[in-house]
Amino acid sequence: MHRGQMPGPRPGAQGALNSDLTSLRVKQLLLVMALGESKSVRKAAETLHVSQPAASKALMELEATLGVRLFLRERTGLSPTDAGRCVMSYARDMVQQLRRMRFDLDRIQHRDQAILRIGSIMGAVPENLSTCLRRLIEERPNILIEAEENTSLKLMLQLRSGEVDLVIARSAHLDTHSDIDCVPLDEEAVYVVAGRTHPLAGQDVYSCAQLSQFSWVAYENSSPLSQVLTDWFEQETDTHPTIMLRTASALITVAALNASHMLALLPASVFGLVGANNQISRIHTSAPLTAGGYFAYWNRQSLRLDLVNLALAELKPAAPPPP
Repeated sequence: MHRGQMPGPRPGAQGALNSDLTSLRVKQLLLVMALGESKSVRKAAETLHVSQPAASKALMELEATLGVRLFLRERTGLSPTDAGRCVMSYARDMVQQLRRMRFDLDRIQHRDQAILRIGSIMGAVPENLSTCLRRLIEERPNILIEAEENTSLKLMLQLRSGEVDLVIARSAHLDTHSDIDCVPLDEEAVYVVAGRTHPLAGQDVYSCAQLSQFSWVAYENSSPLSQVLTDWFEQETDTHPTIMLRTASALITVAALNASHMLALLPASVFGLVGANNQISRIHTSAPLTAGGYFAYWNRQSLRLDLVNLALAELKPAAPPPP
């Protein structure tokens, strides 16, 4: 029996195997690719925005479907078997073919109109995304841009599967895919914000301990902004913030703040956009907060690299660190 080979199918099982192959999903292909690149179920699960048990279960189901073992656990992490390397190669080809199909369908549906799909996190919308949109619209008047706002992890998953062409997100370690490239953009401050009539609204400066009596609106657990809030509380008060609402929507955040005395974190540029209409107030804090820098991500194998490069040309890369 060769390395990675599982017990052979029982007599008459070949038809069942062929039937099971019809249940293969794109996420399973992405899982194999992520496991091969990260050599870790945990890291692959983070990349695909699923739990570690769900990733392990999906791998076992795929191995059972194919009748072969794809990865072996070793001291240095997961190691692909011969069968695993074979499936990884075909998975990359299949995902690329799906991207090609989407590209060709766009050409059929929109004829001569150029299409570009961009995903952005909330904080990058007022400056980075709007800058890209302005350049693209000026240079390509016949373009159709499909833009969406989502969390960094979900956007990176969409980039891997070919659902979007360009992503503006946080954290350079979000993706180790060999076909994914990125450029760092500038960092941005994060503000504590509240509704217009919040009792702390004004020019006074407050510590984290003084703000700990209030409940918070926050992003999902895995988001950088939620991590900033959690880390700040742990460092300053050795406690955790009380989260009463989780949402990825800036509009829902603003509405919730004005309907309560809750607090939230918002990127400075987002606050500048919604705060200009006096919809929310900034709560000044004794310690400056930042969620790190933004990054622009794209696939080197993209069929729309010309449009991606046009958008990237307008973005300002982060200044290199001092020597």
